[in-house]
Amino acid sequence: MISTSAAERIVDRIQTLTRAADQKASALGIVQTGVPALLAESLKEWFLSPVLAPYKPFVAAATVGWIVSLVLTTMVLMARTQNRGRKSLTFFGDISSLSIEDYRSQLDSVDDAALAHDFADQAWVCAGICNRKYFLLKWTIRVLAWSWGLMLLCYFVRGMWG
Repeated sequence: MISTSAAERIVDRIQTLTRAADQKASALGIVQTGVPALLAESLKEWFLSPVLAPYKPFVAAATVGWIVSLVLTTMVLMARTQNRGRKSLTFFGDISSLSIEDYRSQLDSVDDAALAHDFADQAWVCAGICNRKYFLLKWTIRVLAWSWGLMLLCYFVRGMWG
């Protein structure tokens, strides 16, 4: 059977990876909001100029891709799982639902095997959250790259052929 300290290290490692996903999503969110802010006047021209009418569907698709990537970034930051009905002595949401006296009495009555199982449960829950965050982050980057690539292609074609 796994020891409590080994299970705790597993949970800590998964939470480190989860925090890294959040940091990446936060940095990506800054870029996602900053670049369009710099291009706002240019985007206005793409949509309103009659000369650029042939590009409108492509620019619109790139804009939709950018919006989808923003939604995905938000989902990365908010990824979580549902409580499966078990109360945990190591999960902050379950701990905060108890009074301090109840929490102390439960901690005093738990043995190492039960605590190791609790940490194993938390590792499984945290791994699910981490997996979802990285899945969404991967798709955020793909959609954003597609969107920016399409927009850059429009700039390139416009620059080459008018």
